[in-house]
Amino acid sequence: MALYRAIFPGTFAAGDQFQFSLLTSGDETLSDAAAAASDWLAAFATNIESAYGPGTLFAAPEVRHVASSPGFPTIETAFGTGGFAGTNSSGNALPNQLAVVCTLRTASAGRAFRGRFYLPAPSPTTLTSSGTMNNLAHAQFQTALEAAFAAGSLFGTYVVGHKASGTSTLVTGADVGNVLDTQRRRRNKVVESRLTIIV
Repeated sequence: MALYRAIFPGTFAAGDQFQFSLLTSGDETLSDAAAAASDWLAAFATNIESAYGPGTLFAAPEVRHVASSPGFPTIETAFGTGGFAGTNSSGNALPNQLAVVCTLRTASAGRAFRGRFYLPAPSPTTLTSSGTMNNLAHAQFQTALEAAFAAGSLFGTYVVGHKASGTSTLVTGADVGNVLDTQRRRRNKVVESRLTIIV
């Protein structure tokens, strides 16, 4: 069985970058895995683009054939096709550090057997007065992720990787919450303006 890491990159309105990835296991070729990543992104786009502002751009995926050894070193790389921009032009962008988290679960208990990936935060128009995603947006992410996971059928199976050992565990389910998480990011495009305070 081959292991593939599908990487989905993108940029925010001000130019800062984001990416999330999935680890899969199967008998498919690298080109099949790249096609599966493209199908995954296309299905996700169809169901979620209206939740994102036009400044949030998802680029074509990169797929790496990785070794089943500690650290999952890359053997070879291919690129998929596609990409999309959000279509919700209402409101301003949320801070880049905010994210929607999809948690991957396995049949084994414990944090070591769970995975997660961080999606960019949606448009602020999807939030309630308490700061959580509204029911419509929450359900939209659920639908989009279910469609994406189903569309990536050429991937084989989704797995959670264990870097230290180079092994993996089969994903049996996933969930997405309505509370936005924070993810540390290095600002590489956003220029901060600072004002001096006299103490």
